[in-house]
Amino acid sequence: MQWLPRDEKFFDLLVDQAGIVREASRVVANGLGSSAANKVRELEIKGDDAVREIRRRLHKTFITPIDPEDIHELAELIDEILDHLDAASYRFDAFGMEASGSVTEIAGMVNGCVEAVFEAVEALRREGVKKPAELAACCDLINRREFETENRMRELLRDLFKNEKDPIALIKQKEIYELLESTADCCEDVADVLEAIAVKNS
Repeated sequence: MQWLPRDEKFFDLLVDQAGIVREASRVVANGLGSSAANKVRELEIKGDDAVREIRRRLHKTFITPIDPEDIHELAELIDEILDHLDAASYRFDAFGMEASGSVTEIAGMVNGCVEAVFEAVEALRREGVKKPAELAACCDLINRREFETENRMRELLRDLFKNEKDPIALIKQKEIYELLESTADCCEDVADVLEAIAVKNS
């Protein structure tokens, strides 16, 4: 007889959540503006629903495929990625900004980080913790892409302060850069948790 409720669907739920974030990231990478901001906002609401479902199931389940604290932390950090994407797309629209090559470039690099997060969460679902080396390799990819994004961001910020003469335009663009960089940082945070899961269960 099964005395304790068991739920093996947490990996599926995390992949579903990461898929929502990936969709939002693709929207941002494909172009910022009012339509993008509205779409990302809709996805942010879906993402909040996904997090609530994970929390609800954690409260009802005693046996989980990995530590419940790790599931909770992963869900919260993946949600933070979406929160930053939502903030960046909203502010870009609210500021009335026109898309520039540099912002589009960084949005594309951030999307690469988010794509790597999705691949890592899929690897967790596919192999669980049976192949921690594969999960660790996915995390290495996230970290490499985050590092590349950070380096490029520094170059662009240096150029911005050197060349932009309009202080308002500078402040607006700097804020968008920083929100996008924070999105990449959140991806790195997800990688840190996944690496810890791989080590803990190896």
